Amino acid sequence: MKNLVLLLFVGVTIFSCEDEQTNPDDLQSQMTAIEEQINSITSKECASDAVCTLTPIGVKPCGGPTHYIIYATVASEGRLMTLVSQYNELNEAYNEQTGIGSDCAIVSPPELECTSGMCVEKE
Repeated sequence: MKNLVLLLFVGVTIFSCEDEQTNPDDLQSQMTAIEEQINSITSKECASDAVCTLTPIGVKPCGGPTHYIIYATVASEGRLMTLVSQYNELNEAYNEQTGIGSDCAIVSPPELECTSGMCVEKE
């Protein structure tokens, strides 16, 4: 009897501690808001190819980033990495909740260049 009561208590405790699931649309909105924050602290303005850089972002269900953020300068590298981490956590949750599939293709980092004063992907 004690074991049954203990088992019941543990089961109730586990289920009551589960996080409430966020709606996939809410997750998508949160990811969009984070991308806007990233855009507000980064700039693509450049004078040479040497200042152009990138950071992987997003999480494909098979692993690896979904895309890259291209920028020349950032107001705060620490803040950028925090936002990327938050975005990736939301993206993982979105993938899990929607059961979205992936082509499992590796998204290679693009080559960058400074064209007309902006960092862009080489064509």
